[in-house]
Amino acid sequence: MQNVSVRKNHASYFKYDCEKLIGVVNGVIDDNRFYIGKCLRFEAASKIIPLPID
Repeated sequence: MQNVSVRKNHASYFKYDCEKLIGVVNGVIDDNRFYIGKCLRFEAASKIIPLPID
């Protein structure tokens, strides 16, 4: 799993909440992980059971 980290000075310069930013970014990474896993399972299934192409 990947995580994001933010340096203290960077956050103070751009005036954002580090904890909130890290939570949002890590949530997106988790959502993408599930989406990619779903796509890979569909791809594997389509190799076993090919769909007809007209």
